[in-house]
Amino acid sequence: MNSDREKMVELLLSYIGLLAERNSYGPGDGFEYLLWDDLHDNPRNPSLLSSEERDEIMYLVMQTGAWVTFDLSTSM
Repeated sequence: MNSDREKMVELLLSYIGLLAERNSYGPGDGFEYLLWDDLHDNPRNPSLLSSEERDEIMYLVMQTGAWVTFDLSTSM
């Protein structure tokens, strides 16, 4: 069961990374913070991802209890 959670966290991190790239954000640009604000401020119609992507990300967040982590020393 723990390995399932780990795989879901890895999927979440990969998903956020791909969304950042698609939106032209690089490491250290703070995309994960902008995404979180977008999801909070515009839950029904986020600007950085589609409603379907929002649903998939929120499912992963709820299932894992995780959000994207950011390492300030590596800017990743």
